[in-house]
Amino acid sequence: MDRLFTMRVFVQVIDSGSFAGAARVLELSKPMVTRAIAELETHLRARLLQRSTRNVLPTTTGTEFAERCREILSATAEAEARAGHEAAAPSGALRVAMPSALALALLAPLVAAYCKRYPEVSIDITLADRPIDLIEEGFDVAVVVEAMLRSEDIVTRKASGSSFVACATPAYLTGANPKSYAELANHRILCLKSFAKRFAAAGCSNLHLTTNTAMLRLLAREGLGIAILPAFLIANDLADGSLRKVLADEKLDRVDIHVAYPSRKYVPAKVMHFVEMSLAQLDALSHRTAPGTPHVGESSLQSAASISPRDTP
Repeated sequence: MDRLFTMRVFVQVIDSGSFAGAARVLELSKPMVTRAIAELETHLRARLLQRSTRNVLPTTTGTEFAERCREILSATAEAEARAGHEAAAPSGALRVAMPSALALALLAPLVAAYCKRYPEVSIDITLADRPIDLIEEGFDVAVVVEAMLRSEDIVTRKASGSSFVACATPAYLTGANPKSYAELANHRILCLKSFAKRFAAAGCSNLHLTTNTAMLRLLAREGLGIAILPAFLIANDLADGSLRKVLADEKLDRVDIHVAYPSRKYVPAKVMHFVEMSLAQLDALSHRTAPGTPHVGESSLQSAASISPRDTP
């Protein structure tokens, strides 16, 4: 029999003072109660109860063991209640992984809105510009490009993607407006290493390369050159005019963002609410690339914060 079950029966026999009384309270047959006690004593190799014609009393060993049983049963009940509560209402710790560039555009307003709505959740954020294994590293959610995911047994939800755009400060451009690769020969290009061959083939020799788009954005804002960046990262810069799009005749690569979590079954409410709010803000970011659109801030998550989790796929 299940060890917790036999402990529960044992404690109830002591509380009831008889096997028959315990059977009534637990809604079990008397033979089942008798068998549970016998199995427990056999397992422990100790006599736990003294049986008389009038009542049942615990032995010295039984009294000590009953105290431990009560502690275990109480702790188990508390753990079950807490787990059930967390499944129904967002609470507890939430571990989130996200690349630093995406965090720059997404994280602050998302976390602010989420924590205001679910104050019982504490968020542990890891900025990871590397492949992520959700299962191995113990993350609840990851908001990443698909190539960064190493786990296999996970759920991924594709968000609205974002194209790369070429941009620079108005001061750097000083009236210039290159529309194609052919017009870039005299410009300094700031881009990811994965773009290097493309621009070198187009005759661009002044390339500044990095593996981090957040750094590229900072260099672009300093007026160092023309940067190739995902539109979601510079939505506010384009909106306030601090950066301006160029290369209107060229179609650059597209980046798809995915929100991932470890399991389809028994997903905690805290995870699903964060997933839904992340998807909602990514959708909003994908539309905030034209000049004149509002900044992405806390207000942009008002509708997202009120979303109820959809069924998991």
